[in-house]
Parts: sequence; C-alpha cells; structure tokens
Amino acid sequence: MLGENQPSNGLRESAAQASHTTADAARCPLPGSPVTRLFVFPAVTVAAVVAVWLLFGAIATERQDWRTLISQLQTGSQRERWVAATKLAQLLSAQAKRDDGASLAKNRDLAVALTSMLEDQLQAPSSSDAEAKHQAFLARALSLLDVPDVVLPVLRHAATDSPHRDVRKNALSSIALIIGRTNQQTTRLDSELLTEDLVRVSHEADPLLRQLSAYALGLCPEPTAQRRLTELLDDPDRNARLNAAIGLARQGRTDGLPVFRAELELAASRQSRTLPGQAALSADRFERFVRLRNTLKALTVIAPRLDGTTRRELATIVRRIAETFPAPSIRAIAIAALRTLQTVNTGSHESAYRPPVSEGSRG
Repeated sequence: MLGENQPSNGLRESAAQASHTTADAARCPLPGSPVTRLFVFPAVTVAAVVAVWLLFGAIATERQDWRTLISQLQTGSQRERWVAATKLAQLLSAQAKRDDGASLAKNRDLAVALTSMLEDQLQAPSSSDAEAKHQAFLARALSLLDVPDVVLPVLRHAATDSPHRDVRKNALSSIALIIGRTNQQTTRLDSELLTEDLVRVSHEADPLLRQLSAYALGLCPEPTAQRRLTELLDDPDRNARLNAAIGLARQGRTDGLPVFRAELELAASRQSRTLPGQAALSADRFERFVRLRNTLKALTVIAPRLDGTTRRELATIVRRIAETFPAPSIRAIAIAALRTLQTVNTGSHESAYRPPVSEGSRG
C-alpha cells in the first residue's frame, strides 16, 4: 500500500497492495524503495545482483546510459537482461527526486522505448515464464515514468488483455500510481477511457484484480467510477470492499461507512486474541494492520459528513482500539481519528480527499 513522492498524510496504500507482501512476494510489490518493489518479480538468481546494486548503485548508475540498458533488455541473455533491468531501475530511482526537467522520468524517448518493448511482447502469440516475468517488470517499471500519454495506453492493454496475472496486476498498480501522482499536480488526466477499462477489470473473477481496479477507480473522478465503487461495496471479497470504500472516501462520500464500521469492530474485538509470540511480519497480521490504518485514516476524512450520533458510536469503537491495540503506530492513528471524531464540526466542507502516490499488493 510508502514514502517516496507521497504526501505525508492520507491513505498510503490500497488494501490490495499489502496482503501478499509476506505470503506471496511474487504477487505484488513490497513497501519500500522503487527499486525494491521493482525487483520482487525477477527470479531468485538475480538476488545477489540486486543486493549489490542496492548498496552501490546510487553512485554508479548516475553514469549509466539508458540507451545501452534498453538494448541489453531487448537482446541480452536472460541474466544480462535482469542485470540491465536492475541498473535501469537504479538509474530511474537515482533521478526520481530531480525537479529540473532533466529527470529520466520525463524522458519521452525512454518512455517510448520501454512501452514499445512491452507492447511488442504483449502482441506476441505466446510467451514463456521468463518472458512473462520480463513483461511484469516492464509493467511495473513504467510506473516510474511521468509521461502518461505514452505510458498509459500500453498499461491499459496489459491490464485488460494480458494472459498473465502478474503482468495485469503490475499494470493496474502502475496505472493507480500514475493517476495518483498526476492528481497531485495541476494537470488532470483525461481518464474516461481509462475508467472504462478499470470498470471492466473490476468485474473479473480474480479477487486481486478486483481489489486493484477498485483502488485505481478510487483515484478517478468520473461518475462512472463512483457508481462502480458503490457496487463494489457488496463485493464478496473483503479487500475489494475496503478499497471501494476508501476510494469513495477520497471523493468525500460516506457510502462505505458500513465497511469501515465492520473493520473497526473486528479490530476492537480481536485484541485479546493477539498472541505475544505471533510473528511480527506475518502476512495476516501485516494485512490487518494496513486495513485498519487505512480505515482509520479514511474515517477522519469523512468525519465532517457524519451526524453526531454516528460519530459518537464510532468514537466508542475507535477508543477501544486506541487503548488496546498492540501496535503503537496503530494506536497513534486511532488517537488522531478519535480526536477528529470528537472535535470536528458536522457539515464542514473539506476538499475531496487527495489520493496518495504509492504503491499500490492486497491488504
């Protein structure tokens, strides 16, 4: 569901972005630096290469020529391609914070080269497991580029038509990141066609695709997106429901309140069952923390639109979480949410919730 190029407040990651972090790393990007997230997908054989470049790449990659790396990605051996992918990700990451107009993230030639490579592979009649991993990497790497008119069309193709789950998942995550980042700027995307594609994916049988499409739809202002999010509040998958509720909260809507209330009540009733010896990074526990954190943050957004009785009822539940939840970070967020519920003025009009620029694995 943190950090780079993100506002300090707000929901930092979707429910769909967290649940596979420890249970199944290949399914979704991990929290952390862009490079760490990009390299969940390559085979274990490149782990040593990634470790070395994470340590020394910040210096060396400034001198890399992206055109050479693209050539290696296209024509190198399997190992050479992943080494080039590692270096390219480091190069993009090293320049991510540049704001002088010369950042590779805004380089149209690089964007065209990467999107053309992915489009060619998507058009191929079939692909091996290695090729699918390569496509998944490209779909994820495109999230680092700020050339949406070049990048989004191929990501839409990958998200809707790829036969590979990881490719579709990464494309959806990248779409959400790009929309969220653009929403923080003065310009806005013409997202009507994009919204149509996301709505179509949100009807898929695969729960993970519904979760991610719900997250991305929550960043789209179109009425079509909000109507579909309202429908997804009744989705059989818990994370899809929560992502839909969070997306509506971003737009200042309270339709998802029953979903939030259910999450809060479950968290408040679970404290006595938290085992002292439970692994701190277990997939279930991490997923639960992310869901609860985002629920509490969304609650503070919609609090001004709730009547006094509803706020008092929610405050009672949130107080139990603030007093008893085992994680200090969650207790701190619960205290802040409790303060908002107790002091906010009903009917005050806050601006629509601004979406985060994160990375967006179930949770």
